[in-house]
Amino acid sequence: MTFEKNKILVNLINLEEDSVGNRRNGRSVSPFAFPGFMIRKLPEVYAVVLVLVLGMGFLDPLSLSAQELKKITLGLGVAKDFAFRIPAEVAVDRGFWKEEGLDVEIVAFRGGSEVVVAMASKSVDFGAITGVDAGNAITKKIPITAVASIMPSLATMMVLVSPQSGIQTVQDLKGRSLGVTRHGALTDYLVRTLAKREGWDPVTGITILALGGFKEQVAALITGQSDGFVWSADGGFQLEEEGKAKVLVTFDKVIPDFNFEVLFAQNEALQNDPQLIRGFLKGWYRAVRYIQAHKGYTVQMMMNKLELPESVAVKSYEFQTPLLSTDGTWNLKGWEAVAESLPELGFSKTAPDPKALYSTQFVPVKLDQHEP
Repeated sequence: MTFEKNKILVNLINLEEDSVGNRRNGRSVSPFAFPGFMIRKLPEVYAVVLVLVLGMGFLDPLSLSAQELKKITLGLGVAKDFAFRIPAEVAVDRGFWKEEGLDVEIVAFRGGSEVVVAMASKSVDFGAITGVDAGNAITKKIPITAVASIMPSLATMMVLVSPQSGIQTVQDLKGRSLGVTRHGALTDYLVRTLAKREGWDPVTGITILALGGFKEQVAALITGQSDGFVWSADGGFQLEEEGKAKVLVTFDKVIPDFNFEVLFAQNEALQNDPQLIRGFLKGWYRAVRYIQAHKGYTVQMMMNKLELPESVAVKSYEFQTPLLSTDGTWNLKGWEAVAESLPELGFSKTAPDPKALYSTQFVPVKLDQHEP
């Protein structure tokens, strides 16, 4: 419809130019056919026709000039995470959000808790964080709501162990040490859940070391301070290629249902501007569809934004792309698992009602067949 509107506008502009030219040359003016009318090509009639076109809805007045984009900010819980960073960068690069009238600024934080703080101060409009971070914030009455799924699986979280550790199976982890980012973080919860699943004491079955970020984890692994650590696929595949670590197990084998990474929004937007959320989500999932259809482009984006060598980017793309949600639909059992994790992590005394953590108002996100 937009194409037809613009076509009509071009014809009307040409109409005015032709009528002026024809009068100057002293030629007769032929009639111009318009739906339901026969209009002579006269400039004074042009204005009347334009008013009629606008009134009939053939032409959107905003198409006469560039629409003003609404500026919003997206906070990422981690800078170098495939599921957070790449769809966002693709949506910006391909102009999907601009087509929804949005000018999105991407800001990376040092963890989901920092994004939540920014959301609480209203310096960030949308957030891409873990389901645990979102659940923790919501139980503390911060006015935000999870609106759509990014990665409804823990398959990208894995235990990485040193090739020299002698660890060959999960059972070999008993009595060994694993690094996590910090106590009370999702990585901490995953290790303790793994220990409990194996029938070990969640505290003494595996020695848990709070070591911080990726560089610190790798340093501890290489120097023998730890036998392994929990990290995501991008870093894991890179260490595997370098011969510094090997993947022992992915956590979808430990917790099959879990809303790992999610998009969330301000409650104020849910109540007062739901169309903003719909436009944002449409741009995001158009980017996901584009990622699925354009491997070479996405691998190059991963090399640039995640600073991965090509071979690792290819492996990570092939592993993670099928795991991305294509329409934001929730894994409802996954929210039950998130709710159960909150008291385990010390975020709440009891498990909250899972339905209080998310909204189904905006999912599934429906795209036209031709999009992107």
